[in-house]
Amino acid sequence: MNFVKEILAASSFVILTLLVVSLVRREKSEGFKLFLFWGMVVPILFTTVYLTAATVIKNQVSITKGPVHWHADYDIFVCGQETKAATPDVHEEPGPHLDLELLPRVSAHEEEKVDLQNPSGISNRIGSSDFHEHGDNRIHVEGVVEKLEDISLAKFFEVVGGQLTQSLLRLPTNQGELIVQNGMNCPDGKPGKLQVFVYKTLGTKVVQEKLQNFVDYVISPHSTVPPGDCLVIEFSSEVKPQTDKICRFYEIAIQKGEIQYDE
Repeated sequence: MNFVKEILAASSFVILTLLVVSLVRREKSEGFKLFLFWGMVVPILFTTVYLTAATVIKNQVSITKGPVHWHADYDIFVCGQETKAATPDVHEEPGPHLDLELLPRVSAHEEEKVDLQNPSGISNRIGSSDFHEHGDNRIHVEGVVEKLEDISLAKFFEVVGGQLTQSLLRLPTNQGELIVQNGMNCPDGKPGKLQVFVYKTLGTKVVQEKLQNFVDYVISPHSTVPPGDCLVIEFSSEVKPQTDKICRFYEIAIQKGEIQYDE
């Protein structure tokens, strides 16, 4: 990718320089005009051929054999509660309590999700051009995927400015950095553990799986959700085989009868 940028930059520099020279030098011989013409045509042709060939080769060697547009929804819960406000100071060693009162909710009956930092700028995204989030709690894979490890769950949190390991979650939010780590105590006084669950569809059936190696998990190849994945990330003092949390669009599809949960 850097080499492509260098080619484009060099070609643009040559063309711009020749344009400036042609404007400054008013009297031009036929030979000089020919030099200016080919001086611009050659880098344009070279860049076009190079980019075309590079795109074809990249598509052929990629695991997806071309660009894809995949999506998966995700929700994050800390100690059984959905939150997205001010972040407590949890930079100490594992063991301190997570004071969820520092994470205010809309009301006593309406709890909000942990929310990634809102995107800004023209791109309106957090992450890279081909792996990002738009402030919608949805993972977007848009482009050519050369290797599946490039779009793992851990890689997603890396590109959005956070970190995910088997024992730690770090996430940038609008109020600061949220960090939870295995061994930190929830308000009930019990040590919490990071757990990840995924909802998938098999035809019209919804199945849930607890991911053991969630760091390397790659989302299912679907453009809409569902059937695209619903990922539930929980830091909880209760170690459980299943979660009772579910993403909004999965819940709506179940309520409409479009899919059914396979108990």
